[in-house]
Amino acid sequence: DDTFGSLEQGADFKLAAALSAEGQFEEAAKAFMSYLEKFDGSDNENLALYNAANNYQLAGKNELSNQLFERYIAEYPTDSRSEALYWRIAQNYEGILELNRAVDYYENLYRNFPEGVNAPAALYNSGFLRVGMGDYVGAAENFEVYVDRFPAKSDIETAYWFAGEQWARVGDDEVMAWRNRYLRRFPDAEPDHVIEVLYD
Repeated sequence: DDTFGSLEQGADFKLAAALSAEGQFEEAAKAFMSYLEKFDGSDNENLALYNAANNYQLAGKNELSNQLFERYIAEYPTDSRSEALYWRIAQNYEGILELNRAVDYYENLYRNFPEGVNAPAALYNSGFLRVGMGDYVGAAENFEVYVDRFPAKSDIETAYWFAGEQWARVGDDEVMAWRNRYLRRFPDAEPDHVIEVLYD
């Protein structure tokens, strides 16, 4: 019976939502997953998948949450929620110290949504994580791209200085080339830094 099926769908979805509202996040996530299995192809399929992932995250189950968020991006790549999910997945991986995967998602967010609200922070964060991974070239390049791509940001001189610190770890030729770029770009932005570049 179509009417019963529709009522049953509605009841199951509301039950899962009620569990979430009561703070029973893991149980809510399981209920949304059960809904997905039971009503495959329903109109609420994307919302149920998103809610399951979200509730697993709220329950502290970051690995399960990420798996479902990744599935969401794969199944609904143009959905309005997908942009924000790159950020959440990256943060989840950062939280469990899977830095390579966090960097991948931050950089994919920047590449896929370069005008997005989180694009600058994603690029910046990936630079810092690359420092932590020992990828000083990748970190320096990300900081310089950040400065080139988002020149109106108030912290661009600081980001460019971070780039220089990473080039110094790479080699003398690289840091000398960076110093020339720095002086062209920031001849009087930060006097102490200019003096250090000229005379250090």
